[in-house]
Amino acid sequence: SLKLLVRLSRHAGAHLAPHVPALAEALLRSLAELEDPTLSYYQLHAERLGGAQTSEALDSIRAAASALGPAGEALELCIAQLTAEAMPVLAPRLVELLRSGVGLPTRVG
Repeated sequence: SLKLLVRLSRHAGAHLAPHVPALAEALLRSLAELEDPTLSYYQLHAERLGGAQTSEALDSIRAAASALGPAGEALELCIAQLTAEAMPVLAPRLVELLRSGVGLPTRVG
């Protein structure tokens, strides 16, 4: 479960470092899947119903909600253990996620 992953990440400390690229990628991909579908529905219709400002405000709310959840917490723990050695492995994965990631939470995570 995601809660278990957060607990393990909290206590793993430096032992998490070699796994950060794979874990961060998996967590970022999961953000869109974990988002409440209602928010995505509202986003789809926000600009038509409330204008561009409403759409932008909803984007901000969706980004904040994904960051505050357990996957966002686990990502923060990954960032804390990110090393210079892991960056060459992580960077191409992040670029690919930005290109192919589905959903706002994945792209802003």
